[in-house]
Amino acid sequence: MLGRKMIFLAVWGVSLLGVGAGYSQDAQGDEKANGAWERSLTAGLNANSGNKDAVLGGIGLAGERTTDQDLIRLGVNGAYGETEGETTAENAKAVGRYEYSLSEGMFAAMTVELGYDSIADVDYRLILSPALGYYLIKEERVRFNVEAGPSYIVERVGGIEDDYLGYRIADRFEWDLSETSKFWQATEFIGDFDNSDNFLVKTEVGLEAALVSDLSLAIVAQDTYDNEPAPGLKENDLSVMTSLKWSF
Repeated sequence: MLGRKMIFLAVWGVSLLGVGAGYSQDAQGDEKANGAWERSLTAGLNANSGNKDAVLGGIGLAGERTTDQDLIRLGVNGAYGETEGETTAENAKAVGRYEYSLSEGMFAAMTVELGYDSIADVDYRLILSPALGYYLIKEERVRFNVEAGPSYIVERVGGIEDDYLGYRIADRFEWDLSETSKFWQATEFIGDFDNSDNFLVKTEVGLEAALVSDLSLAIVAQDTYDNEPAPGLKENDLSVMTSLKWSF
């Protein structure tokens, strides 16, 4: 049975996307650069290895709005699975990001992430991350940026509540292979100013190709390394999802 937190995150994420869709009525341009929202729904299967080896189902909802001046990216996703009556996965995450261009290559950004993972014994983890960044490559088909800034983390892991001030270093690479396919990679390192042993490393690599006009096939690998996990659990969790993506 899905946990109440997962349901809450799903409702929260859908609400955010609904607000974004309403806001997009003020920007009915024909192109993405003019401020039109791009929304998508994904559903597929995950193959996990780490604290649990399992096959499970996943679903996600995302929206993105880009103009010459700023970018808004919203998303919520979750996964749930059982093996022989045992829950092998139950996790959810909602992410919101706002990015504002300061110059040709420099930008300021704010990222908010809220998630939980019952298998990793993470009841909740809220990460607030303002940052300054720079596009090392910013072309029509290829984009690569790096960013850094402080982070504030509030979490309950292994039954222990904690909050601390940390720092975040991240990069994102996007390559439009063609008009119907793209590749992306994103990595972030989140550390604790007061405890060098307490850090997270999160990486995502994805490949997407269109099947028909509004339907795509996507393969996404996500890896999370928690150097101080809940007692008795592994540091690393890897998830690979193959899904269908409907754009609307």
